[in-house]
Amino acid sequence: MSYTIYYHSECKGFWGRALHAGLMLEEAGKPYECKGPGDFTGKGFAPPMIETPSGAKCAQTTAISLVLGKELGYSPADDAAFAKACQLCNDFNDLFSETNAGKDDDRLKKWLQHFEDNLSSTYFCGDSMSFADFHGIFIFTGFTQQKAALMGGYPKLTAWVDVMKNTKSYKKLKEGGVNFLPESMGGLKLL
Repeated sequence: MSYTIYYHSECKGFWGRALHAGLMLEEAGKPYECKGPGDFTGKGFAPPMIETPSGAKCAQTTAISLVLGKELGYSPADDAAFAKACQLCNDFNDLFSETNAGKDDDRLKKWLQHFEDNLSSTYFCGDSMSFADFHGIFIFTGFTQQKAALMGGYPKLTAWVDVMKNTKSYKKLKEGGVNFLPESMGGLKLL
């Protein structure tokens, strides 16, 4: 059995909130398929959802990051780094929510400084990618296009975005030509 991502348009029209799952699976070289949310047999409320060969079924972006991170080897080994990765996924979600809620730039800059301060290496939890990095680049794929003018004062964060968009997984999904968001939501592309 392969992994399955359940999302709008079966990820053929746009990646949106399923981007992190697609990136992790591509980076790990695991087979996966995308289906519509109506095909999900688990108890998730809203897409994206996933099902794994181990039998795990879940929805919600952070839960998906944790489950795939564990199964694919992108979960930090030590407890402190794992806790940091979990926290960062929720922090990324808060940035996403506050950006979409129209919070002022000063508030968003506080989030950007928070992320800048959390980057002490190439990746958020050390020298190798963790589920937090995949979760973060899904959020920053939209943010860096919607709020490009705010990114100038955060060199470590900008360098991290460049590293992530140059991973084999990001390049492959970008080459597939599927947008990050559909035209009806701004038509943002992958970076």
